[in-house]
Amino acid sequence: MNRTVLRTAILALFFLSGACTLVYEIAWVRMFVLVFGTSVYAVSTVLSAFMAGLALGSALFGRVADRRGNALRLYAWLELGIGLFALAFPFILSRLDSLYTVLYGWLQGSPAAFAAARFALSFLVLLVPATLMGATLPVLSRFAVRGLGRLGRGVGLLYALNTFGAVTGCALTAFVLLEQLGVRGSTTLAALVNIAIAAVAFLLARRVDGGEADARAAGGTKSRRRPAPSANEPSAIPPLAARAVFWGFALSGFAALGYEVAWTRLLGVVLRLTTNQSLSTILITFLFGLAVGGAIGARYADLGAATLRAWRRRGICAAATALVCRGLQARGLVPVWSTGEGNEASQAVARRVGFSRVGTTRYVIRAGDGPTLGF
Repeated sequence: MNRTVLRTAILALFFLSGACTLVYEIAWVRMFVLVFGTSVYAVSTVLSAFMAGLALGSALFGRVADRRGNALRLYAWLELGIGLFALAFPFILSRLDSLYTVLYGWLQGSPAAFAAARFALSFLVLLVPATLMGATLPVLSRFAVRGLGRLGRGVGLLYALNTFGAVTGCALTAFVLLEQLGVRGSTTLAALVNIAIAAVAFLLARRVDGGEADARAAGGTKSRRRPAPSANEPSAIPPLAARAVFWGFALSGFAALGYEVAWTRLLGVVLRLTTNQSLSTILITFLFGLAVGGAIGARYADLGAATLRAWRRRGICAAATALVCRGLQARGLVPVWSTGEGNEASQAVARRVGFSRVGTTRYVIRAGDGPTLGF
């Protein structure tokens, strides 16, 4: 199958998938306002469940995608699951109402315990579709890396388009769909779109399987799994530094979600907006910023160079780096080499390839210069 057609189709599907996600989020907030009786609890429950599900889905299905032969088919199953859950959600919520009534009878002497139980049940129910939604990006990213031969730019573009789709879905839901179709109609429409996405993805996966089979038959080769990294391979980032970065991301996410909840309430009071409109305004702003950042980041792809101990000091890393730099310059990009102050081996490779030092830990190949191996 033509790669350009396949790439365009996948990007369009992921844009629509992002739009559907925000349709659900906005519509389900309105549903849960009726459950909790206050917008703050409803917004907090839906946002926390969505964020937890996105993280859980990314962590779990990212590993599954590594073991799947065709990640595009797995993506189709995920979209189908999201659509079917959305269709069943009104029925699930009606059963929850009955359960809340029972819990109130048990815990009416403890409002805090009842609120906590109601939050936990709602959270667990929403965690299911949110986990499926969170799995779509790593799964489709895995396909982009394997099938389309792209890493930083491919993943960044997927993320940006998915987020732009979320912005579109958020705006349409708050200011058009809920007014014209109501909550039930809006979620049903989004569910049908998810199911249509799944159908197209299944078709594309079948075409990809057929193309790979033809290529193997023509080349007389068999597909092989990528070998697991050796324990002797050097680590690019010290474990302590990696943990610090992860915790920094976690704290950043904590702060961002706190801002969303607080600002949603503030906009509703100051501008006299409905809960859905104030939440949508905040989400559109956040998501648009994320999408723009993803689009900008898609232009930058980092590649790490690490040579096995037995193959060091043979010029292999420098030769491979020079080839990559030539490819980048052919695309009109400027190669940049970043390294640590004490990493003398990395600095030596940079100098050998032809990078010029422009900072304490940064080197570039200036315009008009070409990479050289230095011998």
